[in-house]
Amino acid sequence: MRRLQKMQLMAFAALFIPLMMYQLNEGLSYGHSPLNTNTARALQNPQDNESSTKKVTAKTAKWSEVLQNIEKDLLLKTMQRDTSMSTDNQNANKPYNKGNFNQNKGKFNQTKGNFNKNKGKFNGTKGGFFKNKGKFNGTKGNFFKNKGKFNGTKGKFKPQFNKGNHTKFVRKKWSPPPKPTTPRPRNPWENATSLDLPDLKKCTDNENQWKEQGDTLHQLEWPCARWQKEEFHNRNWPYVFEPSRGKNLQGIDVDAFEDEVRDLVAEQMEVQQQRVNQLADTCEANPELAVRQHLNLVWATKNDPPVVYCPIYKVASTTWMAYFLRLAHINDELPGLENLSENEKEKKRFMPKYGGGHRRVFQEYHAPDTSVGKKKTYTKAIKFIVVRHPFARLLSAYRDKIERPNPKPFTPYFQQLQKAIMIKYRPTNSNLTNDTPTLSEFVDYVIDSTKDFTTAKQWSEHVVCWTPFWVQCGVCSYDYQMVVKLETMQDDEQFLFQIANLKELQNVHEWRNVKGKKSSSAVVPDYFKSLTKTQVQLLYEVYELDFVMFGYDIKDY
Repeated sequence: MRRLQKMQLMAFAALFIPLMMYQLNEGLSYGHSPLNTNTARALQNPQDNESSTKKVTAKTAKWSEVLQNIEKDLLLKTMQRDTSMSTDNQNANKPYNKGNFNQNKGKFNQTKGNFNKNKGKFNGTKGGFFKNKGKFNGTKGNFFKNKGKFNGTKGKFKPQFNKGNHTKFVRKKWSPPPKPTTPRPRNPWENATSLDLPDLKKCTDNENQWKEQGDTLHQLEWPCARWQKEEFHNRNWPYVFEPSRGKNLQGIDVDAFEDEVRDLVAEQMEVQQQRVNQLADTCEANPELAVRQHLNLVWATKNDPPVVYCPIYKVASTTWMAYFLRLAHINDELPGLENLSENEKEKKRFMPKYGGGHRRVFQEYHAPDTSVGKKKTYTKAIKFIVVRHPFARLLSAYRDKIERPNPKPFTPYFQQLQKAIMIKYRPTNSNLTNDTPTLSEFVDYVIDSTKDFTTAKQWSEHVVCWTPFWVQCGVCSYDYQMVVKLETMQDDEQFLFQIANLKELQNVHEWRNVKGKKSSSAVVPDYFKSLTKTQVQLLYEVYELDFVMFGYDIKDY
């Protein structure tokens, strides 16, 4: 409707204004205008010519001014209506304008700069708000101390600020949800003031089972470290093998190897001969160590010659388990890993979650079915163990099972052990705030708890993870033909791969279970600074047989 009126007004102006100007000009020239009569009379009466001319000129100017004012008024109205229509269209599309009041920028109740239709006034005070010029609650031109804001929102007012206002719903700015935090598992003995050391004799075949009784948690399952009694009626297994000083290696022909590895084989033959001789000498000097003992061994009976490995935990056992899984081609074509890179595939294919792990190794490389078969295979096999400096291995066990607040596996057992050590060896007035025992406290515990142990049976029934090498693998009973040391493992394992015909492993060197942190051998000096000389000496006496058997020295620490 407004557009139609605008068009009509513009058409009228376009026709009327030129017509009026035309008639005015024609009338002045040909006498058709009332003004022309006065002009003729002035011409007929020369004496009145001067005054008449002045009158005509004044009236002509007056009529021209009237017409110009009409034209200006029409144009002004047209522009105002055009502006009004543009503003209406914008307001129709935008219910609210930023920084506006009642949809009019800088206006309140459609009066620019006015409030309640009183220019510059509010409640009868010129330019003031509550008797403060240009202020509202003491803030010039502001509302609640926020310029152009109401309650901290620029140009926005609460819904229904004035009656008749539209309710505006403002979408809140999106923010990501907080990351879920996994609370640390609670140590059930965290607040205990007195606690006995855990007893390994109370164990079953299941692990990490809990039962809730009232307000306390009682552990039902513990790691089993019991001594397995030998069967006296079966004299074939377990068997006490006399030290042969590497008899199975002595028959190896060094010249049969390729030129590039012949020197390595010859050199390692001498090194291994020295190691097994020292081991045999120690066992012969301590005959009480040769006892019948059940062990968990890895039997590679399909290999020629057979290979038997005794894993010692915290001494590269995870690395060697991966070697044996590789030999068995475990997870070579596992679905779900084909899209991974070779490095990622190698990291995951031997993990327990994908069917790898230590248990899978024992399943794949199980012992012969009969005791006679075990004794016969073991006699001709290449038997080897992997060792490291006893203190470095003890530190590795401490970092994994004692220093960590939630060690795995057997978390409940080690948590109770941690708390019991702190209660017994940490003074009540100590300033330490550690949640787990320090190395000094742990060493005191190891020294006190094992000072009376003289047999493998005592160690096996009371200690987990840091039993001596000679206990863990029955060194004086199983006649090992080869000793691999962690400090020289790369050369030692290459020698083993050559003499045992493990060609698939000859170009593979893995070091697993490091997990991005420094090895215990690298950080031993930093940790052992906290120990006294007396503690180091007493700790040496606990593991003295391991030092002597495998040629390690306490002077390194």
